[in-house]
Amino acid sequence: MSTKRKVMVKTYSGRELEATFHQFVACVEGEGSIYSIVCAVIEWPDGRVDSFGINDIRFLDSEVPYEQS
Repeated sequence: MSTKRKVMVKTYSGRELEATFHQFVACVEGEGSIYSIVCAVIEWPDGRVDSFGINDIRFLDSEVPYEQS
């Protein structure tokens, strides 16, 4: 089973762009105080890899058989 799925990503500028989801990872962030959040690793169509918070992605397809058309 592949974890590479199509997602819509809300970028830092507010635009929504399509990308490929690879996996969830723990990210360490913070200014002044450090905290851990869950990030989604995505790949842009041009091959660049980036990470976004889980609230900034929306899956466009499904791996659950009964949800597939």
